[in-house]
Amino acid sequence: MAGAVARGLGVRLGHTTVASARLHTISPARPGEVQVVTDGDAGQTFYRRERPGEILHVDIFHQVAEIDHRGMGYALLKAADRYCRDFAWSDGMGMPPGGRRLADHVDLQTATGGGRLSGSLAYGRRESLRHAHLNHVHLALKLQDAQLPLVFYMVAAAEAEVERQGHEIRKVEGVRCVRGGQRGEADFTPYTSHSDSLLLRRDSPSADPQVQRQIQHQTAMDLSDDIGSVTELEEFLEAFKAEPGKASALGKLKRLPNSGQWRERLEAMGLIVADRREYRLTDEGSRLYEYVRTHRREIELGLRKSLRRMTISSAELGGPSRPPVRVWDRRPGYSLAAPVPERAWIPGLAIPETMIAATVRRLTEGGARLCREDVWAYRRRKEEKLDLCLLVDASASMAGARLRAARHLAQHLLLSRRDRLAVIAFQERDATVHVPFTRSYGRVEVGLRSVRAQGLTPLATALVSAVDYLEHARTRKPLLLLITDGIPTVPKWTMNSLADAVEAARLVARRKIRFACIGLEPNRRFLEELAREGRASLHVVEEIQRERLAEIARQETAVLGR
Repeated sequence: MAGAVARGLGVRLGHTTVASARLHTISPARPGEVQVVTDGDAGQTFYRRERPGEILHVDIFHQVAEIDHRGMGYALLKAADRYCRDFAWSDGMGMPPGGRRLADHVDLQTATGGGRLSGSLAYGRRESLRHAHLNHVHLALKLQDAQLPLVFYMVAAAEAEVERQGHEIRKVEGVRCVRGGQRGEADFTPYTSHSDSLLLRRDSPSADPQVQRQIQHQTAMDLSDDIGSVTELEEFLEAFKAEPGKASALGKLKRLPNSGQWRERLEAMGLIVADRREYRLTDEGSRLYEYVRTHRREIELGLRKSLRRMTISSAELGGPSRPPVRVWDRRPGYSLAAPVPERAWIPGLAIPETMIAATVRRLTEGGARLCREDVWAYRRRKEEKLDLCLLVDASASMAGARLRAARHLAQHLLLSRRDRLAVIAFQERDATVHVPFTRSYGRVEVGLRSVRAQGLTPLATALVSAVDYLEHARTRKPLLLLITDGIPTVPKWTMNSLADAVEAARLVARRKIRFACIGLEPNRRFLEELAREGRASLHVVEEIQRERLAEIARQETAVLGR
């Protein structure tokens, strides 16, 4: 494959996929044949690259359908992890980086959206772009020749995900190489879009200033999301700007989980550059710092909006999506709309139902456009507030994406609900209340910044501490939500850490505290015993992800709030 790609040719992988470093198109006269445009370089067209052949263009074809890009992204990330494990691929220092580092240099697009595989996947929403990908999954990769086997892992994962989503893959009948003049009037402008891609040459003279600003904004949001907050991102960049290579900058970098990967990620993004053993901001890094400093409020609002609307795709749930909630059922504190009796006060006009009722009456009876009997209104309901306590495992194995997902859940719950929130983290031999019950987003953000993953898992101590805290905090309708990725490793009363944790769960049950456990599949047997003795609901997941946590929290609060 490497030789054919280097010569500018296209390669068919299996029955469904075409790979090359060139543009691909399909002629309406030959719908089963993919044309590889030999004088149209994919990297130069999509990413403004200077040299041809730098970007590998892969298209996996399927029936006309809207493939959920988030489900596809999740499947491709798992494929990248499998590749790293199978090939023992390392970063040159003997440390396997996992699939995320490779995914930094992979872009995805389907008919529902796309973006950098390791990013937010919040791009590619323009109508023309989505329509152009109704019949295929598009991947763009920047790989070394030795990493090309990753393509086969991703193609297999993409085919399986298409079928898992209930659609058929399509056979490519043939691949034909053509020159630009032979491809007719094919237009590739729908395929170009601003995104968070690391493949894009942002210093190109042809870069649109508006696109540059959009890229800066999304980059700032993504980095703030990963680091923890806009404040932390600003301090982080400021340290490199003020004292390049000094302890303040390098210390902040080392405190980040997987600091080596962070360093390489920032270098790949062109934000920092190594000068011997020192690091300093590049010109692009300095521009990003100025953007963060001057648009801080705008970035914070964007992050809060993203956290408030955090949802899970049907693919991640493993089944068809739920029907959308009707608009008039979304108003906090109100129930479904109902007709308004004559002379009754209208608490909140339900415009959709009112217009529907008026239209039906006019079609069947005639008369005025709007009458009193057409009016529907929202009925106010008494909504009892809850006290939500997150009990978060902060042991060393939770470092990185898992602990970040738990932090995102705390922020999401505070922004999307009117309940009080507390966060208790446990590690080594202690459990610490980092966020006492509050409704203040600022207090939650400050408290979460102090949570650092390290040490062992004292689950029994954590459960006992949580019960004591809930009893002394004068809670009303409390929900204790445990998030852990392992099994207890520190005992409390005996030498058996598992038995002590189960005994602590019995204490939760005796105090009649609503209890829910979230854990990983490898620990199912222990989690089932813990949930049974603690009379808890159990949610076993493949990985601790923020969207999945948000969905579980919604289920639990819905039950408790009835």
